[in-house]
Amino acid sequence: MQKYGEYMNLQSIFMKINIFKIIGTSIHRILKLIKPLYSPDKYINTLSLFYIPVLNIKQISLTL
Repeated sequence: MQKYGEYMNLQSIFMKINIFKIIGTSIHRILKLIKPLYSPDKYINTLSLFYIPVLNIKQISLTL
């Protein structure tokens, strides 16, 4: 029973990672659409604020 509980816990962690990935990619797409409206340096700043944590999560999920 204990192993089953650990498995469910792992599954919920993966679900959370997937939600973060979905949010991150949608933000990235929105920023791509907005990109022409901003000057390039502003775009890079907003992108790094949103996307760097998401990239880290993607790397973690890939290594798992």
